[in-house]
Amino acid sequence: MATDFFGYNRDVKPNGQIASSEFATISLGSRMALVQTVQATYSQTVNAKFETGSPTLFWITGQPQGNITFSRLVGKGGFLSAFGALKNACGKVIGVALGLDGTGGCSAVSNSGGSGVQFSGGVPENVSINFKAGTLEVSEGASIRVASMSVG
Repeated sequence: MATDFFGYNRDVKPNGQIASSEFATISLGSRMALVQTVQATYSQTVNAKFETGSPTLFWITGQPQGNITFSRLVGKGGFLSAFGALKNACGKVIGVALGLDGTGGCSAVSNSGGSGVQFSGGVPENVSINFKAGTLEVSEGASIRVASMSVG
């Protein structure tokens, strides 16, 4: 292994040692294509409480909730064509899954041996369409509030 210009020796691990977005998929009932960005958060409120006259710390935790935001390029199907699962389900998304094995979907996440994250109990929060002069891309996106998250 050669030393680079800055004096570092790099130990490069073979492909597959870390999660790569190259094999990530997202599904809202069916596989989403042309996805460019996905951000998922899941959190709960945590409050510290102390008892008078005692050094004991008590953690009071709230109910968890999350948010998934993604954007995708508009494809052959047209504007918002991939969001069919949002419009006919009384405003709820039954299952949203992000898999790292290249197949996606809730069944793929549960069969992938812990390589994915599954979200459920979601409600669409907003839908957006983005385009600007000077670029050739038109993108659309959505933000979904989710009630639970688990490792599949």
